[in-house]
Amino acid sequence: GWRGRDGKRRWQALDREMEVEAWHDGRAHVMLAVTVRRPEHTYADDAWSARVVFTIEAGEEFATLAKEIISLLQT
Repeated sequence: GWRGRDGKRRWQALDREMEVEAWHDGRAHVMLAVTVRRPEHTYADDAWSARVVFTIEAGEEFATLAKEIISLLQT
C-alpha cells in the first residue's frame, strides 16, 4: 500500500541464495533491499554475500518498477 505498513516484508529463496526485503519510511519512500549469496555454499567458511538497498518514491514510481519487474520475470 502507498501509505506503508509497519515492519518489513521479506522473501527468501529456499536455498538462501537470494533475499528481498521491503519497508516504508512512513513518508514518501519505499526501501527495497536485495541480497545475493554464494550459490550452493551459503554456510561455507568462504561464503560471500552482496547487498544493495534501493530507495524508491512510493506511488507511481514504485508501481512502474513493480510492473517492470513482473514483466522481466515472466519472460
